[in-house]
Amino acid sequence: MTKNIDKLKKKPLDLFISIFCILALISFGIIIYKDFDKIKTSNYLDKIKTLSKKENPQEYKLYLVKTLEKTKNKKLKTLIYSELGYINLSSKNYPKAIEAYKNLYNLDPNNSEICANLGLALGEIGKHEEAIKYLNIAKELNPKIPQIYNNLGVQFASQGKISEAIANLKKAIEIDPKFYRAYTNLAAIYFRLKDYTNTRKYINFAIENGINTAPAFKEMLQQQLTELNKLENTTTKLP
Repeated sequence: MTKNIDKLKKKPLDLFISIFCILALISFGIIIYKDFDKIKTSNYLDKIKTLSKKENPQEYKLYLVKTLEKTKNKKLKTLIYSELGYINLSSKNYPKAIEAYKNLYNLDPNNSEICANLGLALGEIGKHEEAIKYLNIAKELNPKIPQIYNNLGVQFASQGKISEAIANLKKAIEIDPKFYRAYTNLAAIYFRLKDYTNTRKYINFAIENGINTAPAFKEMLQQQLTELNKLENTTTKLP
């Protein structure tokens, strides 16, 4: 009888030990899995870093796509989508760039650069309303980036919303008076409006502020001034 009572006393203790061992094994397994996942992610990151320095964008792009299919790591996925977005935007593969940046936006919606690049890519395929939506989000997240206002200006101009376009381009210049692209875009708008005084004014500003730009760009602006002078002379001679 006493032996049976002792056995009954031991059973809860044995059960407790068993549960403790199972939980310990599970925890140990989770730690091993997490460590293994860190090692895999680290290996992927090292390979991405190595391939990004090589002059074989196709191989790099292929590796990124394959890695994306294998990983669930948010940090790694964010890096891959960022790289794919940049590669496709640079090579003017705008649909693929949009796909990458939209996936990236879902992972990190509070990143102004992601929104700005997405807006830029959308604008390039004529999706101006959607482009403006993401550019406005980018502007709210970081209101001190002249490129965002410049791209908004371009999108509004494409829709014929001239006052909005001019306001955004002037805001880009207000933030960065050396941002010559905004001057050239303003010149183009004023030329369309046949306001040749302002056209000349902003072309000259672009030449003055584009000191570090390629000589070919400055030459193009000088040619535009020459053509503008010819056009004005022709207009003044008309009866």
